[in-house]
Amino acid sequence: MLAVLFLIVFGKSIAAFAIVMLRGFPVRTALTVSASLAQIGEFSFILVALGVSLGMLPPEGRDLVLAGAILSITLNPLVFAAIEPIMGWIKARPALAARLERASADELVNAGAVEAGLKDHAIIVGYGRVGEVIGEQLKAQGLDFVVIEEDRRRLEELRRQGLNAIYGDAAAVGVLDAAGVANAKILIVAIPPGMLKRRIIELAREANPAIQTAVRTHRASELAYLKSQGVGFAIMGTREVALGLLGFALTSMGYSDKRAQAVVQEARLSGDGAAFDRELLEATPELREHKEPDGPT
Repeated sequence: MLAVLFLIVFGKSIAAFAIVMLRGFPVRTALTVSASLAQIGEFSFILVALGVSLGMLPPEGRDLVLAGAILSITLNPLVFAAIEPIMGWIKARPALAARLERASADELVNAGAVEAGLKDHAIIVGYGRVGEVIGEQLKAQGLDFVVIEEDRRRLEELRRQGLNAIYGDAAAVGVLDAAGVANAKILIVAIPPGMLKRRIIELAREANPAIQTAVRTHRASELAYLKSQGVGFAIMGTREVALGLLGFALTSMGYSDKRAQAVVQEARLSGDGAAFDRELLEATPELREHKEPDGPT
């Protein structure tokens, strides 16, 4: 029984992982495909029933297949849950990550051309909803930037648009170098939570100690940490959304715009999430709100 379960969960997964990696897809894609195939479903019931009826499979074999199917389906959520820990383990070992995430010459923008042609440019890590807004505005202003993106489809679309785009994980060896980090002015980390932001910043500073950094984060405690590490600017998207909704709620409940803004500003400057806002306010005292009497006006 254990041998059958091992073959279903690990045998199929290892074979799928190898095939997907040989086709040149990212490790995350290979792990996802492997996890999705680490089970056998209801179709196996039909096949084993047919095998038994044709005398090609003994009843004992049918029982093993059915038990293996039930157990593999039960264990599959745990297999999917293991993807992120495995990715973290791989990314914590740059040499292994570099071997697994190997990119062919046509998958990377020519590093020499980027370094020779660009200077004082921006590097945007992650071109999702946040990175795209930044990139569009930089392009509109005629400012140079390079995108680092792990999604191959998005990468191909960026290249069709004529943008400088590097394929790979910014925390992997050589990817930031390919983006010309040594000559870059600013590194903008716009990737989702769970990614190795701190490692990316460390690699960028090793190559270019003078580089500015701007980071998207998702925890107030991380904002305070990034501030203590000398990051130029960090912002927590959910916090900004909450403050915007708070301001609208207050005006809807009878507060004047000025009073609502004062309350929002007070909330903005409180807690760990205010690490960067407090510095901005100290540098620009004209932004300080004048308090009005409490209560709606």
